[in-house]
Amino acid sequence: MNKETNLNLILRNARQNESRENYLNSLSIPLASVIEESDFYVSPQREIIIMDLLEKYSKRTVVKREFQGEERVFQFIKNFKRIPAHFEVFVWSALDEGPVYKLNLQWVIDNFEQLWNKFNKYDLTIVSKNGKVGLMVSEYPGFIDDDFVSDKVLYQVKKWGLI
Repeated sequence: MNKETNLNLILRNARQNESRENYLNSLSIPLASVIEESDFYVSPQREIIIMDLLEKYSKRTVVKREFQGEERVFQFIKNFKRIPAHFEVFVWSALDEGPVYKLNLQWVIDNFEQLWNKFNKYDLTIVSKNGKVGLMVSEYPGFIDDDFVSDKVLYQVKKWGLI
């Protein structure tokens, strides 16, 4: 590794670790303590994990839904019935440049309302190691019936696998 590449990696890691601390500070103490004790990955492992999982995701049949309002997203996710009890997933937000976390899927779903928040700009990706189970939830400006509505915020949920 040359000095410039090494410096870029050090700076990315510092941003990701700072983002992790800020995210932990945005959560309640019980949630923050679980995430603080979980495995997490920063660059270059972060990018390797994300690229591997996104490649696996691209080969899946995905159910895609769009919602107006956070409450509808929460209700949709609360209706998931088939969540394996001891199933680990990787969780990250593309927008906050934070690390990838390894967490229990049931715990993530049970605490989704608090984990999916303004800090990560309502963007979370949750994918199992084999890519067979996943959930992507994101916020975007409103297009309703092909018309742009600037004051509308819409949410897109993609899910696949057992949930």
